[in-house]
Order: sequence, then C-alpha cells, then structure tokens
Amino acid sequence: MNISEEKGYNFLLKQGYKPEDIIYQPYKTPDFILKDGKCFEVKKLYGKTIWFTDKQFEIVKKTKADILIFSDLNDEPLIIKNEDLVEGVNTKVYFNNQLYDKGIIVKIFSRKDFSAIWLPVSLIEKLKQEGGKGETYADIIRRLLEKRGRKPKSSV
Repeated sequence: MNISEEKGYNFLLKQGYKPEDIIYQPYKTPDFILKDGKCFEVKKLYGKTIWFTDKQFEIVKKTKADILIFSDLNDEPLIIKNEDLVEGVNTKVYFNNQLYDKGIIVKIFSRKDFSAIWLPVSLIEKLKQEGGKGETYADIIRRLLEKRGRKPKSSV
C-alpha cells in the first residue's frame, strides 16, 4: 500500500469497518471494496487536482466508487461522492460529512499520451534527498531536465 492508501485503510477502520470487511485491491480500481458493497478509490491531491486514467475513471463511475482524497498533510480525507464526480469542473467535496468550500478539479489523461520511465529505487531515493520536501516525481524529472539545460515542454 502506498501512503495515501494506508490513510484510506485507516479511515475505513475508524468508520467502524473491521479488517475482514475490507478488500484491498493493490493493482485494480477501486482500491477498496467493502463487504457491504461500498467501493472507494484513493487519490492523492496535487494542488487542487486529482488525476485518473481514462480507464480508471470509467471503472470508478461503473462501480459507483466514492473518492477518498489525501494530501501529504492530512490523515482525514476529503471525499467526492461518485454522483458528483465530473471531469474538468470544480467538484463538490465533503470533509467530516460537511460540504467543503474548496472544489477540486478532476482531470483524466489517456495512457497513450504518456510514457513510463523506469528508475532504480536507490536513484529515486537519492533524487528525493536532493530535492525539497513534498517534491513529486514530475518535479524530480523537471529538475533533472533543467540541470541538463533543457526546459520541459509542458507542466505535468
């Protein structure tokens, strides 16, 4: 489990679910399926944006999964109810069952628009130590390109 998924799992436990009621799917969408039929997808918040692949978004809508959103700074999620999940607009967000005043923008990207870069974990850890706290993989790649005198063509 990544850190956001761990936070999601702990949140579900706090909601009264027992470990045996929670099915974790590490390589599938949604991340959590509960024995009572509810589904949750966990997303990390980047600024005011969460990202889905086109396939993930399709599965989330089909399974009626709600979205648990975590940042590096919080252990309690912002929640987007599945029926409020719309691409490209400020979306209704809930915190502690109350409507939260700051909308989050949902963005979808197609996998065919991106390429994977494989780096050894040891190199990623070294690059993270060189960078600032909270630096994302996109920030690391951008920093590496700038060191080589190249400007990234678009922001990620």
